[in-house]
Amino acid sequence: MPFVSVIIPTYRDYDKLRYCIDALTQQTYPSDKFEVIVIDNNTDETFVSRENLSFPASVRIERERKPGSYAARNKGLAVAKGDIIAFTDSDCIPDASWIENGVAALASQPHPSIVGGRVEFRFRGASPSTAELYDSLFSINQKHFIENAGFAATANLFTSKEVFQKTGGFSELHYSGGDFEWCRRAVTLGASLFFADQAIVFHPARRSIRKIILRARRIVGGIYINHNGKAKKYLDYLRYMQSDTRYRFNRLQKITGISPSQKRRILFLECIVHSVRIFEMIRLRLGGRAMRD
Repeated sequence: MPFVSVIIPTYRDYDKLRYCIDALTQQTYPSDKFEVIVIDNNTDETFVSRENLSFPASVRIERERKPGSYAARNKGLAVAKGDIIAFTDSDCIPDASWIENGVAALASQPHPSIVGGRVEFRFRGASPSTAELYDSLFSINQKHFIENAGFAATANLFTSKEVFQKTGGFSELHYSGGDFEWCRRAVTLGASLFFADQAIVFHPARRSIRKIILRARRIVGGIYINHNGKAKKYLDYLRYMQSDTRYRFNRLQKITGISPSQKRRILFLECIVHSVRIFEMIRLRLGGRAMRD
């Protein structure tokens, strides 16, 4: 069985990180066949420590002062011992068989490959808010990302260390969208991309519209950096946003289990998000800086 390095960047998210680490201590994959590397990306003097979070001794803690989760992931790659690299986020809770199923999925595909696992959303209460429903429907649809956009989100991604040796690490210019840029680069260099439905992490749905809007602005910033602010790419992205909104409208109409009033509220929120994305792109074109959070 290959040795696996699980890399988790975190930024002031220590409460959720505890649950993530706890889930990783309960994996079906042999405990002597994987390591967990937490990279604290906080730039001030408050940072994660084994003492204040009661982490197991097997969890390795590193620090990356350069802002950005992709800089933190690169720090994790630099110290990783595994032949297989697995990524998740500090607010995700891996299923008990996450590592086992991710490694099996990777082994079943031609080499070299990248495997993106399923991200399943959880709600805090029995009656999810409009923001929670919106987030669960549209935020991280890994199957759609892989089959239609040509990338897998680092919330749930497996690949071999050899792929990173060929491609290099993530672009550290990004606060968002670095997984898109890296996957596209890896595929260009010969890697194949696959979806693994059984490799599951659970993600709490965002509960407020404010957080939905902040995420939308952060994603626009990542795409803007990917396109180097070029005017033609800017217009291409505006067209993409229109098609993406149409896709969301069409998908929502086919979903069952949501009341008509809930669908109307979700559509209204999508109109708000669509407008926010356009204004954020204009702000960046006028010299604004991409957001971190």
